[in-house]
Amino acid sequence: MATYDIEMNWLHQHFAPNTKATIILSPSQGDPRSDPSLPGPGIHPIEIFPPWKDCKGWKVCVPRRPKQGFMTMHIKFLLLFFQDHLRLCILTGNLNHFDWERIENSAFIQDFPLRKLEDDDEDPSGGKGKGKGRERSEFKTYLVRVLKSLSLPPDHAAFGYLSRCDFSKAEAKLVASWPEATVLSGWDSIESQGLGRLGKVVRELGIKREKGGVSLEAQGSSLAKYDRKWLEHFHALGSGVDPRGNLPFKTENRSKTSSSEYLRCIGGSVAGVPPTSRRQPPGDLDWPPIKILFPSQSWVERESIEGPNGAGTFFGKTNEFRTSPYKSLFHQPVSKRGAFMIHAKSLLAFQPCASNRILNGGGARVGSHLSGPIRANPPIGWTYLGSANFTRAAHGNITGTLTHPTMSTMNWELGVVLPIYEQDGDDSKPLSAITYKRPCKRYSESDQTWDLNTLE
Repeated sequence: MATYDIEMNWLHQHFAPNTKATIILSPSQGDPRSDPSLPGPGIHPIEIFPPWKDCKGWKVCVPRRPKQGFMTMHIKFLLLFFQDHLRLCILTGNLNHFDWERIENSAFIQDFPLRKLEDDDEDPSGGKGKGKGRERSEFKTYLVRVLKSLSLPPDHAAFGYLSRCDFSKAEAKLVASWPEATVLSGWDSIESQGLGRLGKVVRELGIKREKGGVSLEAQGSSLAKYDRKWLEHFHALGSGVDPRGNLPFKTENRSKTSSSEYLRCIGGSVAGVPPTSRRQPPGDLDWPPIKILFPSQSWVERESIEGPNGAGTFFGKTNEFRTSPYKSLFHQPVSKRGAFMIHAKSLLAFQPCASNRILNGGGARVGSHLSGPIRANPPIGWTYLGSANFTRAAHGNITGTLTHPTMSTMNWELGVVLPIYEQDGDDSKPLSAITYKRPCKRYSESDQTWDLNTLE
């Protein structure tokens, strides 16, 4: 299990008394070498945390911090090992009662059966086996890589169990981030994680590229200070642009106009609609077609069920918002279930040709997704569900030059990407990741983002 924040008494009561468990927590920002009270990287007995000493058979894993600076283990997942299958749960909420009982979160859940015993001689740490039926699963290989980034020891029982699972019917593609000691250099390395990996996955889904790229909606519980270059990179990769020879775009400060490189990559106009016909405020015509979804202060105080008492884990960087040139991108999300604070992190990307009827829940109702019949037409979009907020720290920042691109990330994050097909309905797995009502209302001129730290 992995979580950024934990309420151990609440979590422990959900498991049988004899359950053996490993909890992966965020490393301390201090240095264990100079402060013996801080747990170092690796596995520790639960007893080193006195308040948790009654959780017999449980252990704590602390990831190694590969470099200096502020970095966060923000992943939330459960790997539940049963006798005949693995249940994988990738979460948007922490393992505490507040996230699952008072605010809205979401989860991707899939069960994976065990392979037959005679096929079970694959290298537990992710290497190739020699017997029959040893097809390398990209899903499993990537999951193992994520666990290794979290400093889970190679002899941990989880690796052996994963080597016995059949991932051939995985319904999603994994996208993770983790900090490295040095920046990632070159697209092969960049595409191993974060924004680079997201772009690679989108291209692999086979979404037909259209002029202007996709329309993108980003929902989360924490914001960052944005700039045009990062938003253009995100939109281009989310639209299926191959970054080789195209990214990064030029670095000059461009607050009011799109880069010529960006416009060339997406086909000359955003979301397939000429700027003069898009309904945006003057001066904002060239922003990428991205809606940033975050609760406004007025909505929290006047409409949300718990008011400010339920919004203490939402961080909107209000001071940056007040002086930002991209206010027109902000929209108010409202849950389909009511006026709850939405802690779920999601991305929704769809082609301009996608009908509002489908994207507002009017499509056919389908159950299974990738494991069902092969789709005759390519996807019309994709969704992301996971731990990553719409920030550089979570997805990474692409810099460098066309001949020497680089990327760095500061967080450990994990999520899944699912393609959207024309016939997918509101309760299909891809669209069930979208917990808010659509369309979302744009902020008024007087609105500002909610942030308890800067509350007036």
